Amino acid sequence: VHVVSIGMAPSVDGTNDVKVTLITDAGATSGIQYVTFKEQGQTGRETVRLLGDVVYLQGDAFILEHFNGYSIPQAQSFAGRWVSIPKSNSAFASLAAALTVRSTTSELTMPSPKELPGTIKVLGNTVHRLESKVTSRSQSGTFTLYCRTGADPLPVEQLFKSGAGDNTITFSRWNEAVNVTVPTHAVAIAATAPV
Repeated sequence: VHVVSIGMAPSVDGTNDVKVTLITDAGATSGIQYVTFKEQGQTGRETVRLLGDVVYLQGDAFILEHFNGYSIPQAQSFAGRWVSIPKSNSAFASLAAALTVRSTTSELTMPSPKELPGTIKVLGNTVHRLESKVTSRSQSGTFTLYCRTGADPLPVEQLFKSGAGDNTITFSRWNEAVNVTVPTHAVAIAATAPV
């Protein structure tokens, strides 16, 4: 499945917007994702590949530090280089999230969704609408999920709107083959090494 996610939120200090764009092609056991992270007038980019039990990551120093949480020396050391991260490393799970069809669809969970009446058109598809309101310590807002009508009700789009930020996720090209290759000359990160 081809997934495009665009999220906007205020920065921690409230002075600038943070924008994260994820473009993902997720397969059954592998996937590839292109990430663009914008904050405080700067832009960082990275590519994440999942092949079995290894994630490969390549990004610039800005995104490695500000989005992935690497220390400044790590970010500078790994910038522009492929890094391989095994499943046994604690960073694996967050990097591999949403890189397979199963993990992508598991992120669509909405508490107590209600189907809204009627159908509408979204991205050229006739869809049903599910809506869920969320109020918790970590987030408060409304999820809306648009699923195709008919025998194959696959997701087309999910929106999250809140006072703290918005996120739009679109889904297309379901069941498309995803071909991911192992990058050459990746630097291996030990299973116990902090990332």
